[in-house]
Amino acid sequence: MTTTSAGLEVPTPTNDVSQGLEDLARFGFAIHRGLVSPEEAARLRDRVLEQGALERERDLVRQSYNTMQTVTFLPNKGRCFIDLIMNPTVRAYAKGVLGHNLYKVFAQDAVILEPGKEGVSMMHIDQSLLGFPTPRPLIMNMMLALENFDRETGSTRLVPASHLGPVPDMDPASPDQTREAVSFDLEPGTALIWERRTWHRTGENVSDRTRCSIATLFCDPVINQKTVLIAGLHDRVFETLNDEEKAVLGFRDVYGTNMICPRNPEDTRQHVNRTEPYVPELHR
Repeated sequence: MTTTSAGLEVPTPTNDVSQGLEDLARFGFAIHRGLVSPEEAARLRDRVLEQGALERERDLVRQSYNTMQTVTFLPNKGRCFIDLIMNPTVRAYAKGVLGHNLYKVFAQDAVILEPGKEGVSMMHIDQSLLGFPTPRPLIMNMMLALENFDRETGSTRLVPASHLGPVPDMDPASPDQTREAVSFDLEPGTALIWERRTWHRTGENVSDRTRCSIATLFCDPVINQKTVLIAGLHDRVFETLNDEEKAVLGFRDVYGTNMICPRNPEDTRQHVNRTEPYVPELHR
């Protein structure tokens, strides 16, 4: 633990998962150094920037809040992104934060924030979509820094220990919106992890550099995916997956929920632990 100049206690970066989970429980976030090697971070960055550039060229860009480019459904856009999901350290955090092995991917998107652009500047939590507070986190975010993830480029700002209190008032005039928050300068390959009850926002990129990162989110099985991979994962990608990868991406029956059925007689898209026959509308 360290103390900022403003007197806020914040976690010290670590490469130990146990310490990271303790930090998440206490502060609502943790910093894990060297989640992937610099070489792997560079490969991921190059794949994200190439994909992002081609989506811009072909008018396929998805803008978040009309400011930052979001490259969505990353499992469809390179094996390297599935490998990141299956990284043992990433999965250890998902299990530790969510409390069990039945978690699934909520979404995996890349964020490209160009100079002069701003991300989500409103102080918020991401579990507000539920409409009620929860006694434990149901969603976890792991933001992997790929390039220029620092204070000047508007890196994520978080309020320490805010996950233990009420949700922020979203009125722009509310004092909650000016609550003291902390941000960090992260090297490529380092991850900022937070549970989604933690108050946070992003800042403006006031530098001349482009910020690039990947957000890999996991959720409790009772939560619907943000990017519904059981419907949106490309068939050619699904056919390359092993059962463990399919389960983490959501192709798993959990206590009789999340069920799917074949879309046609030749459909091979099934859950790893439950198969359903193709049953069309039947008449005598």
